[in-house]
Amino acid sequence: MDLSKDQFENLRDCLVTLIADSDELCDLLLAEQPALVARDSQQLQQIIDAKRSKCADVKRQTLALGNTLLPKQLRSADPSVLPELEHLHTSLLAKADQAQEYNAVNGKIVHRSQQSVRDLIHLISGMDAELLSGNQGQTMASAKETAIAKA
Repeated sequence: MDLSKDQFENLRDCLVTLIADSDELCDLLLAEQPALVARDSQQLQQIIDAKRSKCADVKRQTLALGNTLLPKQLRSADPSVLPELEHLHTSLLAKADQAQEYNAVNGKIVHRSQQSVRDLIHLISGMDAELLSGNQGQTMASAKETAIAKA
């Protein structure tokens, strides 16, 4: 069953909007990187709020696509419009991959920042930042001379 002209236009419009939203999300993820490095809480909060809003936009557009999977919708398109829809679909997938890559970099920045804080705590206090459990269930800052396997 071929998509009607209205269905085609709705599908095309949804894809174009999702690509634009994904592009904006990528921009936010990139802007987040220096804010994470600088630990700029005010800028990070603004970016988090903007990401939350953009993700809500993406969710609304995704819901507008309906319950039928996108590849199935593309297969039901008229052959004359299929190349345009496939191009949009490919662009959307590329933007999603790009967003995942940027998000992974941001996760690494957060992880390094957390490690830096743990190192500073250890340097200042002489204690590990993460507590270990002893054999009686009590927590302690370091394993002392207890073997890790025993703890």
